[in-house]
Amino acid sequence: MLTASVLARLVAIATEECNPDKALDLLASETMTVTKSRNVVIARMNEETGTLDLRHGAGADWTLKTYGEQISVGAGTGEGIVAYVAATGESFLSGDVRNEPKYRNLFGSSVSEIAVPIYDMHKRIRGVLNAESDKPDFYGQAELQLGETVARLVCLVLEREEMKRREEALVQIGSALDIAMTEEDLIKRVLNVAGEVLRFQAVSIFLYDAQKELFMLRG
Repeated sequence: MLTASVLARLVAIATEECNPDKALDLLASETMTVTKSRNVVIARMNEETGTLDLRHGAGADWTLKTYGEQISVGAGTGEGIVAYVAATGESFLSGDVRNEPKYRNLFGSSVSEIAVPIYDMHKRIRGVLNAESDKPDFYGQAELQLGETVARLVCLVLEREEMKRREEALVQIGSALDIAMTEEDLIKRVLNVAGEVLRFQAVSIFLYDAQKELFMLRG
């Protein structure tokens, strides 16, 4: 299943496609083709909401209605296999999900399913790669190994995207230092970079007051 030619195509997508959203869409589509799945979905962890967002996918049942759906992370009964993998960090394989208590009917056609966690270099869960078939006992260890390989490439794309945001933030902060006319203007510009470029959920800036010998909240 994971032949040299397949691996070469997957690596080329992850390393050569500059648009991260397009790269992830292509990885999902290529995985679907190689595994002959009905659907393949990449759910990305949304740190702001604490949910998994269905952002990238391919297949017969992948529609605009499915795009953007949010899945709560949890390992309980009925939470769903994607939610379970995100909560436990363990890969999952089933020949018939209809017999799985944790299964949640997302597409209505799923019978066999594999799902693997997407880790970053710090072992944080960044998402879940999920492949589904409408045939029983469709996947084996070869498909699971392929999924785990694709998950690593997905993480590579996500980390490259994050690195570009950080580089852009550094450039904009450097520019703010050059053009800000006042301290208040500089603080405002830095806060905008933190929110819009780095996408921080909350940011505070404290400046040291030498007279009071205290750090004072300024933004």
